[in-house]
Amino acid sequence: MSAPTMAMTYEPYPEPKRWTSDGGRLHWRADGDVVVTCSEHGEISRLISTSLSDEEHPEYNGNSILARDNHLWFDHGIAQGHHSYRF
Repeated sequence: MSAPTMAMTYEPYPEPKRWTSDGGRLHWRADGDVVVTCSEHGEISRLISTSLSDEEHPEYNGNSILARDNHLWFDHGIAQGHHSYRF
């Protein structure tokens, strides 16, 4: 039995999403999603990206790494070893 192939890709939005909070003092901008896919289960996670570096390096997005590792652990029984905490 071979291990599933996991991938992280960046999907840009047609237009950036912008929002504010804290009475308008804090501003966020999201330009796309980091999408985690599994060769066996398809898309397993889609996370809003607020980091410009995700476009070039989606594989470094921390939330996506955790989603990937949790999927490998819970759905495939594969421990990645560098995350000691799980949802």
